[in-house]
Amino acid sequence: MKPAIFLSLIFALLFANKIIAKNDEYFVSPYARELGISRVGNQLLRWVRFSSESKHPCLHVELLTPVSYVVNDQMQICALPDENNVMYDFIKNLSSIDLFNIKADNMRLTFNADLILLKQGSKSLQCSLLIKEEKLNALSCVAR
Repeated sequence: MKPAIFLSLIFALLFANKIIAKNDEYFVSPYARELGISRVGNQLLRWVRFSSESKHPCLHVELLTPVSYVVNDQMQICALPDENNVMYDFIKNLSSIDLFNIKADNMRLTFNADLILLKQGSKSLQCSLLIKEEKLNALSCVAR
């Protein structure tokens, strides 16, 4: 083997991990089903909805500083309260969940949820996550 080819192969092998690691920095899970970003006030609100079939069927929400994309606050929504403050855990209490109509406006993230309960029955909720003083606040849901 010619020395130039050999040295090129050695170089490629030595630096392959760094190239792969750099690309993984921006990796998005194959279970991500919906991604969105909106401006709320002077921040950006980003959300990722994961498949209800995944091991992590949650809604991930982040508040970011524009331009630098520094995460100022974040929340994993893996359970929803109803109007009586009964919590419905996505993994423990539900056989299926569908989150839809996810949108941000007027300093809040809103979405609808259709829940199929493990024991029996179903629930349809309209949920709202208030953004106050550049922080994600309590999530509230009501029957729809």
